[in-house]
Amino acid sequence: MDAPTPAFKDIETPLSFRLIRSFPPKKVLSYELPFHGSLPSPLATPPVDLLIEILMCIQADVIHHEHSAAPWLRYTHVSKYWRTTALQCPLLWRYIGGCPPTDTEYIEEMIKRSREAPVRCVLQKRHPGRRQNQSGSAEAMVALVLPILHRVETLSLSFDECTRTARIEDAPLLRTLELSCERSTFGQGARADELLIQFPLCVSGAPLPSLEVLKIHGTEDCLASTSICEFMRPTLKALDTWLCKEVTVVDLLYALQETPMLETFKLSSCCLEEDWMSKLPTVSLPWLRVFSLVDIPAECAAQLLTHVNLPADVRIVMEECHASSSPSEMPLIDAMAARLAGKGILGSHKPVTYIALDWHHDMDESPLVYAHTSYIPWNSTVDGWNTFTLEQIRGTETGPFCSYVIYDLPYSFPNVTPAFQATCRRVSSCLEEVRVLSISANLFLYGPFRDDPTANSPDLRFWSHWCRYMTQVETLHLKGFLWKGLGVLSSVDELLLGPSSATGDFHAELPFPHLRCLHLESVRFRRPKVQRALNGDVHVEDLLAVVRTRDEAGLRLSRLEFTKPGPGLELEDRRRLAEYVDQVELWDCNKTKSSHITYVPPRKDVR
Repeated sequence: MDAPTPAFKDIETPLSFRLIRSFPPKKVLSYELPFHGSLPSPLATPPVDLLIEILMCIQADVIHHEHSAAPWLRYTHVSKYWRTTALQCPLLWRYIGGCPPTDTEYIEEMIKRSREAPVRCVLQKRHPGRRQNQSGSAEAMVALVLPILHRVETLSLSFDECTRTARIEDAPLLRTLELSCERSTFGQGARADELLIQFPLCVSGAPLPSLEVLKIHGTEDCLASTSICEFMRPTLKALDTWLCKEVTVVDLLYALQETPMLETFKLSSCCLEEDWMSKLPTVSLPWLRVFSLVDIPAECAAQLLTHVNLPADVRIVMEECHASSSPSEMPLIDAMAARLAGKGILGSHKPVTYIALDWHHDMDESPLVYAHTSYIPWNSTVDGWNTFTLEQIRGTETGPFCSYVIYDLPYSFPNVTPAFQATCRRVSSCLEEVRVLSISANLFLYGPFRDDPTANSPDLRFWSHWCRYMTQVETLHLKGFLWKGLGVLSSVDELLLGPSSATGDFHAELPFPHLRCLHLESVRFRRPKVQRALNGDVHVEDLLAVVRTRDEAGLRLSRLEFTKPGPGLELEDRRRLAEYVDQVELWDCNKTKSSHITYVPPRKDVR
């Protein structure tokens, strides 16, 4: 078999295809490969039904990943027999993909060969993974699919230019509609009014009886006239929008009333306008599983969260919903607290069992407080505390349900302590159900507080007050140079044993009577030979006094875990701690257990 033509010399033909001898086609098109041979091999002429099954399997892999018609045409033109067989099955041409105008010839041929079969169209500005110096016009893409829109099941357009809007009369089979605008570099020297991109499709008045998934992504200077309310249909199950502007909260709520089957609602970077003058309707979405609001005004987020009744197993995500400078009539944190308390939750409400506060150094020093109602215990054999990372909460659909991320906190907070007390005050009725308490201070791992021995620590009156309500805490996770950097504690024993008599805010009993696991992460320990103590260092003797006192009081810990510990914790120290704790575990940076010490009480002599 000859080598591919120069047009496709950069693409290597699979070995199985190179071994096949076949008759050359009568007419070689620009996208076909010429072949020469006498009689075809038996392996090249399997039964028609078997060959179609093979091609269907290849199609599912090739077209799904490449979204281009050209590679698929080459696969089906291995021989005349393969080409003739493939032309007999319109379903083999239902995945239509490419980048107009480069792939226009291939796309038109795919449309022709699909006949009247339902098709899925993915038209992009450029090939994935390739750099292409051309702009993608939405008009050219719409012109290709508009004549066959009556049999399109999936339509995905990625473009950077659009000056005209095409009206859709009807698309009875359309289930998924994805529109993504990517700003091109060709218009950087143009005026702002020339850069405004129109919306390529107008669906006003179109029935769209099968629409289930809608995904619209814009840019800062396009889709300004787009209203997602026009796309709302009773069959809609997933709505994901980004940078779609000019919509009010009241209009969005009325539009959501038309989507009773909605399961996923994601609104990101949209210029919502709050409405305090109109009477806002209440919407019930009993099938909703994800309710995500990212980078929208906190006042609008509070209105949406208050006027949408959600099921008990919904995942609520709030990110970067900052409040305006003026006082808000309905702070987002109040609306979130109402959901934590069960107000507006359809069905039985599960109380909060996990609460955490954090302060990330890469987030403009804004405190972060989140909580959820799913208790996932520490699993040392899988991923440990990765279960509670921010990435998992914000990114995956398989994380714990009922997740809450609150960014509606004033920047004037000096540390995370006021954020913690503000959250506890609003969810005080749920604090008795908290099983896991996590506190992180990542900012101070890199900040100037780490090596400043003169840093002052505020008193403990607010901290101790709310800790008394968390009587069911079983796991306490402390991360970072917490003891002084967090601005709460001066030593570890003040948290687990209460402050000294001079400060005196706790009662005589020890806090957290049901505590079973103490997990310390990224904590340094003070070494005896070092004269100058760094801020944040923990005395091993203080930690030893904590576990010994709790053991003597009948509140023995089941596990004491160290993840990425700093210097100063020696093997002898871990052995001393193991006398008062059932297990002492040490984990390295890769979440693999580097040492494990289990305390075995000495045997008593029986005479």
